[in-house]
Amino acid sequence: MPVKYIIVLFLSLIFIYCSVSEKDKSKLTRAKTYQVVGEHGITLNNDSRRANVWFITSDAGNFDEFAQTVILAAFEMHQQHKQYDLIQITLVPHEDLIATELSYASAFYAVDKKGLANISGADQNTMTNFKWLVRAAENPLQTKDLVIAKLWYKHMADFPSEDPLSSLSYNKEKLIKFVSDSLRLEKKEIRLPRAILKDYKSLDFLIE
Repeated sequence: MPVKYIIVLFLSLIFIYCSVSEKDKSKLTRAKTYQVVGEHGITLNNDSRRANVWFITSDAGNFDEFAQTVILAAFEMHQQHKQYDLIQITLVPHEDLIATELSYASAFYAVDKKGLANISGADQNTMTNFKWLVRAAENPLQTKDLVIAKLWYKHMADFPSEDPLSSLSYNKEKLIKFVSDSLRLEKKEIRLPRAILKDYKSLDFLIE
């Protein structure tokens, strides 16, 4: 095949890819603006793949908004960083909660359609061979829960566990007392809040 035809074919494929991406992005009518507040690399058990996670905050406030905002961020991070085969976007309630167990939404965008292949801890029988995995919470945290969460995670390391048999790295009882004293709340009111994430499959390109 002549070189000029190969070049034309290559450019056509790029145009088609970009058109599909823009078409998919246009369906994100519930996505909100967001701010990138952190990032770090994801270690893979395979040098042929590259992955990265970005943490974002947003004024999104419900299931669809949470989900579509992380999807939008994944598209845009891919446009800016095409060297990554796998992009993860995590929407956190506040920038103080980066890399904690608390988030409003998460999107894995496997550009190479290999899902979470080669990621330690991911089930390699069920978590591979997909392009999108999106999960989101139905509602944001209450203000009191958010304040508790920020204090909890900020001061965990100040109260190291004294029990070598404990599964926790911190002394939960002392931490609860500290948080309750700081907020002038009863100890029974202090609990680490959770945001339960559910699968989001409302857009056709998520299940292709």
